[in-house]
Amino acid sequence: MESTETQFLTLLSNAGAARSSYIEAVSYAEKKDFEKASELIKEGDKLYAEGHKVHFKMIQKESAGQKNELSLLLIHAEDLLIGAEMFKIVAESFIRVYKNMNDEINALKGIQ
Repeated sequence: MESTETQFLTLLSNAGAARSSYIEAVSYAEKKDFEKASELIKEGDKLYAEGHKVHFKMIQKESAGQKNELSLLLIHAEDLLIGAEMFKIVAESFIRVYKNMNDEINALKGIQ
């Protein structure tokens, strides 16, 4: 069984890495590398899912009557998890905008 601190750090690490993947995806979309942007969104999704799985286990444990230790580390990890989820939404919007702009520019130039 993992220690509480290990769970917190796993959650923290995955949530932070997911957020970084989403941020990096936008920078690739800005450079018109939509394939790499898509790969980074998928990578972020995998990392987010791993973090969420740890968080869900903690919720299940508490709902079964076993209290989780409350710490600033857990609060920070949950904050990063929420931030990653919100940034994914924003990143996907930016990627769509960059893709649409690129498609329109190419259409104006007669490029398919």
